[in-house]
Amino acid sequence: MDSDDLEKEFRIKAEKEVLDGIESRITAIRLQADASNNYDNKTVSTKKNKAISESAFACEHFFKAPIIYNDLKNNKGISSLAPKERNKQIEKFLSNPKKIQSSIIMSNDARKTKKLVLGENDNQKITGHDLFAYYQLQNPIMSSLINHEYLTKDGENNNDWVLYAILTKDNIFTEIGTIGKEMSKKLLNSLNENKNAYQEYRYSSTLEDNSPETATKKYNFLSQLSSGLENVMTTYYPSWYSDQNDFKLEYDLGIKFNELHVARSIKNTLLNLDCISNYYIQNEFTPNEFRCFLNEMNVINSDSNLNNEAKMIYRKVYSNLSIYLKHSAIIKNISILFDEKVFKRIHYYCKTLMNSNVFDEKCTQFTKQTFFIENKAELEKELNSKRLQEKIVKNKNTESTEENKTLIYKQLLNNLSTDELKEESIKKLVSIKKLTQEQEIEQAKKEYRLIIKEIAQRRIKEIDDENNTEKKETKKIK
Repeated sequence: MDSDDLEKEFRIKAEKEVLDGIESRITAIRLQADASNNYDNKTVSTKKNKAISESAFACEHFFKAPIIYNDLKNNKGISSLAPKERNKQIEKFLSNPKKIQSSIIMSNDARKTKKLVLGENDNQKITGHDLFAYYQLQNPIMSSLINHEYLTKDGENNNDWVLYAILTKDNIFTEIGTIGKEMSKKLLNSLNENKNAYQEYRYSSTLEDNSPETATKKYNFLSQLSSGLENVMTTYYPSWYSDQNDFKLEYDLGIKFNELHVARSIKNTLLNLDCISNYYIQNEFTPNEFRCFLNEMNVINSDSNLNNEAKMIYRKVYSNLSIYLKHSAIIKNISILFDEKVFKRIHYYCKTLMNSNVFDEKCTQFTKQTFFIENKAELEKELNSKRLQEKIVKNKNTESTEENKTLIYKQLLNNLSTDELKEESIKKLVSIKKLTQEQEIEQAKKEYRLIIKEIAQRRIKEIDDENNTEKKETKKIK
């Protein structure tokens, strides 16, 4: 099968798992809401347990998406099969984490030796929805992003102020990748006291009778985990993506990635980004942000504490995390300049994520950490103030440039010949858009499509007029 067709097939399979996960999450939220109504105790217990189970199903679906796309797709034994047989094998492997580890994961991959069970006994049965096992099978990129989403959440809430703090505040994380301020004694004591409870509701089967307290803990953990997983998977496997070849950054830089004057290892990291990460970096990074990003990649390369293999893994995780956080900042309307300081903070934060494990009883969300507790109000106030200032400036810029923008577009439409309806047109229009108003590239492309439609309509009218003229002349001759 053609590599492009195989890429598309496995991306569709991954997208389907994501959509199934979203459906399970919706069902879980509805069941949990129903349980809050005035039902009898038995009905409440049943609905809560079903909500727990559906949340676990959601996590399971989300965990499977990157395994399908990153691991099963690249297994020659699977990709070389006929479609019908390939689907059977995929289903077979997805239902057996140990089989994936033993047969799919390469021998030089660190996941090959990870324990997929909690006890010391290797033959211990994997319980529940095998969530711990599926988490252990995530590659370093995905596990770090999953850790980020879980750590920055508070229940179902996405805390924009937490992301803002990570990107703009110094000394939250140290060079060795730990929280800058030590965990409070009160929180540490609480963790020690509840260690057994953590293991109970994070690891055990979800299809069992739970006490009200245990059921609540289980649901809260699975709800937070599935919510974060949904954010990661919808970013990496969005249903709207379809082989979009937009290379705005390369155009703005005036050079392609494979021609960059950087270390070969860094160049290889960029060239091996998956298609969606490449799409984000091409369309969401400015040239200056990209240069700052490359500078930090050089810092990683000069780290004497890492061997070449460790550097390779770290570059992959760091580059994907940087792209993911930049994308998150955009969709959360956190308008900050990603300068060298920001990429340095991401560097330290990346180490924290790689050393985290959401199934560890000591893994607590940042909203429960001392720094974030003490600074929450100030961070929220600062972010809201920045957003308000950005809105005021944007409105002023829109008003002052609207007339000039309209004039430029009119001039372009008048001067654009049919021969120019090529790739250069996109570059020209995007460039003009950028000069008139700093906006998202998607908006520029939408306006481009409208302009092309206008040009096409104008050209059709010209052709119709020419045909009508010819008809009239023909009649005269007759």
